Amino acid sequence: MIGDKGVNLSGGQKARISLARALYADADLYLLDDPLAAVDPKVAKNIFDQCIGPRSLLRGKTRILITHQTHFLVETDQMFLLTNGHIDELPIEQRSAIELLDDTSETDSSNKKESDWTLNTTINDMNSIVKSEASVDGAIKWSVWLGLFTSPPLRWFGFFLMIIFMLGNEALYDFTNSWLARWSGQRKSEQRSSFYAYVYLGVTFATLIVALIRVGYTFYIMLCGSTYFHNRMLKGILYTSLRFFESNPSGRILNRASKDQQVLDEALPLALIDTTQNLLMTFGSIVIIGINNPWVLLILILLVPAVLWLRRFYMRLSRQMKRLESVTRSPIYALFSSSLDGLTSIRAFDVQVALRHQIDPSAAALSISYCINLTGLFQWAIRQSAESENFMTSAERIHEYGQLVRESHQNSNKSADLIQPADDWPSRGIIEFKDYTFRYRPELDPVLKNLNLRIKSKEKIGVIGRTGAGKSSLL
Repeated sequence: MIGDKGVNLSGGQKARISLARALYADADLYLLDDPLAAVDPKVAKNIFDQCIGPRSLLRGKTRILITHQTHFLVETDQMFLLTNGHIDELPIEQRSAIELLDDTSETDSSNKKESDWTLNTTINDMNSIVKSEASVDGAIKWSVWLGLFTSPPLRWFGFFLMIIFMLGNEALYDFTNSWLARWSGQRKSEQRSSFYAYVYLGVTFATLIVALIRVGYTFYIMLCGSTYFHNRMLKGILYTSLRFFESNPSGRILNRASKDQQVLDEALPLALIDTTQNLLMTFGSIVIIGINNPWVLLILILLVPAVLWLRRFYMRLSRQMKRLESVTRSPIYALFSSSLDGLTSIRAFDVQVALRHQIDPSAAALSISYCINLTGLFQWAIRQSAESENFMTSAERIHEYGQLVRESHQNSNKSADLIQPADDWPSRGIIEFKDYTFRYRPELDPVLKNLNLRIKSKEKIGVIGRTGAGKSSLL
């Protein structure tokens, strides 16, 4: 599995992938700029024989090969030598060509066993660098809900004050209607009294003011929670190890930092306010009905469990569908990011998007943004409460990134864990390894094993080895 932008590929592997991509293009003319430079002689011979040479996959194509490996020149139809910016024809004597052929044949026969290989398609990458995006099962944890509503700066005080505003607003609303009913039930002479009108007017204005305060304050609490979750996610991403970015494509991170954060900032507060308002009005209606006719409340014994059971039945499917939609959105962002990084390759191989000449770029961008931001329609009451829990999956995903494990040296107060070099370091260019073992991830095998080496000051060191031998890892 290749990581984002080929992070886990060596130089030789990148060269071979570029060559393979060119072969799949099935072009008439191939310009090969030293594709054998990043590989060892054995692999170079194999690549030349199977991809470039006269008996290779490209034997019916025109190939212009640039190379410094002169033993391949005997296989070419025409040779040119480049000297100081001028092209001179390079003659090769027949004897030299025969000697070169003998040398390459001996080398090939001696290493035939090592260069022969067969593709095994049954091997699974058990330690793939790219991990599948996790999706939580079951209901949203109460810790995520409480973390959203009890975030700084007000914490629990702000949460309880929000509940007081909600209950107070509903009480004033119900009292207003009750007062109107009481006023209309008086005798005609008493109905003309200004007392009832003044009380009704005062309670109506109080209901309006408290409603505005309640909505504004609820938005404030929700945005505080959203900001808190965002800052924790940002800190988690900034302080986590480099391995996290190798295992997670950039589109996956962009998905949580953009779409999920937008849901937390915009859609969730509206849905929650609709939910609480409708549920409180439902509760207030039940209280008013119960005061006037308690026998009607017997219906609730059957009605409430049925509604809750239906909501639970719906939520199991809807919540998982929302999580699935959030996870499957990540590859789209990853495709956008990788396409922007690889525009030169896409255009070079002529594999652009269809109708590219007929669609205005600005209109295409607008269409793509609308496709990404498509959301479902909201309904009332129980539907809104279910939708609120669906939106909480975004809070759950952002909360997950807030829990990313920091690198080992973070939050350490021990001075022994940190190396403090001298002020004049480095005074001499000496590098020494003592029984050094190195692996890229804990579950993988070491790539460098018990390495011992000492480089003296002013020495020039050359590191050689086959592809994948550990040259880049040592550096």
